[in-house]
Amino acid sequence: MLVATKCDLVPSGTLERREADMRSISWNTMTKSGAKVLRFHGDSESARNILRDILQRENLRHGSLQIQTELVDDRKRVPETTAGRELRYTLKQFYEMQMETERLEKRFAERGDREVQEKLAATQEKMLALQNQIQTLKISLSRKFLGFLGRFRECSIDTCVLV
Repeated sequence: MLVATKCDLVPSGTLERREADMRSISWNTMTKSGAKVLRFHGDSESARNILRDILQRENLRHGSLQIQTELVDDRKRVPETTAGRELRYTLKQFYEMQMETERLEKRFAERGDREVQEKLAATQEKMLALQNQIQTLKISLSRKFLGFLGRFRECSIDTCVLV
């Protein structure tokens, strides 16, 4: 992270020009490697913004990932996590594209082109593998029901407390 100081002492147009020069010459390698440039204006608000950015970066570096929290703390299975649901959605989209490809290849294969027939067979194999992956990521009804019941902390015949 690079912080430009004395920004409150330099006129705005001059500040932009100097910062552009620094970015292109002195800071070029660092900014291309992902360094962020912030400005300190000599006030508490810009100081808080700089500290907030540092803390956010540290939290990302040392904090747990959402999938870790979901797997360990929430005791979810991979298909139940946000990442698992996103993967299932992505696989379904890819499967739909593969189906469209297969439809087009079938049209060409009907003309007797050997190369297209081989591509069609390969596409069909890929689609079968995708179907298996999508099926693996589905959550069983019993697991969904157990997850629903697990949200209740205390239950009696009359009342249940939802966690």
